[in-house]
Amino acid sequence: MQFTGKKIVSLLAACSMAVGLLAACGSGGGTKESNAGGGQSTGDEGKKYSVSAMNILYGAAPPTTNSSGIKAIEERYGIEFKYIPVAAGDYANKIGVTVASGDMPDLMLLEDPNANYFSWAGNGMFLPIEDYIKDYPNLSKIPQEIWEMLTYEGHIYGVPRLRGIPFHTMVIRQDWLDKLGLKMPTTYDELYDVMKAFTENDPDGNGKKDTNGFAMDGTFSGFNGLFGSYRALRFGWFEDGQGGITHGYKEGLFSPDYTIKKGTQADEDFLTGKAGIIGNWAYTAYNKARFDKAYSVNKDFRVAPIPPLTAPDGYKGYGKYHGFYGFFVMPASLGKDEEKVKKLLSILDDQIGDEGAEFMKWGMENEHFKIENGEKVLTDKGLTEGTGKYLLTNHAAEGEWIYNPDDTEELKKMKDESFKVAMEGEPYSDQSVGLFSPTYSEKGKELDQYLTDQVNKIILGERPVDDYDKMIQEWKDRGGEQVIKEFNEAYQKRKNG
Repeated sequence: MQFTGKKIVSLLAACSMAVGLLAACGSGGGTKESNAGGGQSTGDEGKKYSVSAMNILYGAAPPTTNSSGIKAIEERYGIEFKYIPVAAGDYANKIGVTVASGDMPDLMLLEDPNANYFSWAGNGMFLPIEDYIKDYPNLSKIPQEIWEMLTYEGHIYGVPRLRGIPFHTMVIRQDWLDKLGLKMPTTYDELYDVMKAFTENDPDGNGKKDTNGFAMDGTFSGFNGLFGSYRALRFGWFEDGQGGITHGYKEGLFSPDYTIKKGTQADEDFLTGKAGIIGNWAYTAYNKARFDKAYSVNKDFRVAPIPPLTAPDGYKGYGKYHGFYGFFVMPASLGKDEEKVKKLLSILDDQIGDEGAEFMKWGMENEHFKIENGEKVLTDKGLTEGTGKYLLTNHAAEGEWIYNPDDTEELKKMKDESFKVAMEGEPYSDQSVGLFSPTYSEKGKELDQYLTDQVNKIILGERPVDDYDKMIQEWKDRGGEQVIKEFNEAYQKRKNG
C-alpha cells in the first residue's frame, strides 16, 4: 500500500488513536440571581474549623494570606481557610510528595483516577465518603455515572469538580482562512489542504515562511480534536495512485521542534501566530488571558471551532467529556472527626449549588463586583483576589454557568459555539475513565513512552508508515494486550455492578 503526504493527517489521526488509548489508560489506571454576598455559613455552626485545601493553579497565583476573597470565604463558611495553589506544571510531583509525607491537607485535588490514585486508595490513604453523599442536596444530584467512575473497590473517595460534556474541538484561525480565501475544512483531505496553505502561503502577511499548519507537542495533545474519527482512521489509509510517502513533518506542516514541545508551548504557537490550527481547545479555553495575549500579537486574531470532520466511512464526531475534571479527596485520618468531614462536604456541596456557586463566582457586592447597567461586573479587587480565585468545586457547566465573570460578549459567543460544535455528529464517550489495570499500574509509564516514541518516529520518517500495525503489536507484546484485557474485565465488573 502506498501513501502520499496528503494522507499524513489520516496517519496522525490513527496515531493519536493509539496515544489516545494510553491517555484513556492513564485516566483509568489508566446565570441565576441569588444572595451572592449573604455571608451564609454552612455545616456545624458551633465550631470554627481550620480548613486547608490544595488545588491546581493556572496563571498567576492569588494572594494566600489576608485577601478579601479568603476573608469572604471564611465568613461564609465559618472557617479559617488555608488555600494552597500549586502551578499546573508542578502539580503531579507535588501530589506525590504530599501523599508520601503523610501530611495531607484537608482537601486535595487529584486530576484523574490514575494508577497512583488506585494505589493510594487501596493502601487506605483517603477517607471513603459514599455514606455521606445522600445527606447533601447538591452532591446527591451528581449523576450516578460520575460517582461510578470515582468508585474503587466499592468506595467513593472524592468529590468531583464538574465540567460540561462537550469537550475538545479543533480550532482554526478564521482570519487566516479569510485572508487566503479558504473554506472551513469538512474532511481530512480538506484539512490537509488548509494546513499546507497555512504553511506555504504566508497567512500572516509578513512576507516570510514562518508559519505552520498545526500546533502540536511531543505528546500529541494537539491532536485530541482528531480522536473523534479514530474508528474510521485506524484503517483509514488508502491508495491514491500517486506513490511514495511525503511526511507532513517534512512539508513543514508542524513546527520542526514539536517533539520537545510541551502542551503549553503548542498553545503559545497558536496564540502568537506561529500555527493556524490547534486540536485540544474545549469551551473552557476561551478566556480573557489567552485572547489578550493573541490580540497583543495581532489585533485581527479571530478563531472558530472546526465542526467534526467526515471520515472516509462517513463517521464524524468528537469525543465527549466524562463530566468532571479532578476530584477532592480527604486524608483517612479525618475519619476521627466526623463533624469536620461534614463541614468539608457542606462547603463542596454549597459550591455546586446555585447560591454557593454564585457567591464563589462573584464574591461580595461593592468589593468584588458592582452592578453596571443591570449587570454584574468584577472590580479590580475581584479580578485579583476575589472569591473565584479560590474556587474548589463548581456548578455543573450549562447555560450561563459556562461563562467566566470577566468574559466579554465575544468570548461568550465563542464558548457557545464551541459548546455546540463539540456535540455535533455522533460524539462518543471514553468508557475507561476510573477503571484499574494492575499491569498499567506497573508498566504504564514505560508503555506510554514507548508508543509516543514510536509514533514520533513514524511522523519524522524514521519508521515507515507501513510499520503502524507492527508498532501497535509491539506495544501489545510489551504488556498492552494485558492492559486491554484488564480494562475490559474492570469495565464489565462496573457495568454489571
